[in-house]
Amino acid sequence: MGLDVEYCTLEYDIRDGLPAMLQLAAPCKDGPVGLVWLDKLGSHGKHVLIDPLYDPLADLLADSSILKVGVGVHGDCKQLMEWCGGNEANFLAEYDDEYKRFRFGGVVDIKEVY
Repeated sequence: MGLDVEYCTLEYDIRDGLPAMLQLAAPCKDGPVGLVWLDKLGSHGKHVLIDPLYDPLADLLADSSILKVGVGVHGDCKQLMEWCGGNEANFLAEYDDEYKRFRFGGVVDIKEVY
């Protein structure tokens, strides 16, 4: 599936860009396409990977049998994970229950392949 993150700035945060929208697209011409407008969720989506309401999304992102492909997708995943409270160690951890919400499995960065 295609994965991309769009960014925005917030007045209360000094970082240049914060995750604003997560875009997921199936690898077929008829879709489906999913847009998660993080900026419109409570706390600007900061809890999207730790709130049980979003477990299906966390499980999808953690599933290494589903390739997540995009240009700069490694950076997108790391920035999204850090925004949600994870860190580099979580990103690189093997899949298990403790880290599942911060694990992005099956990530393929197109700019590193081509």
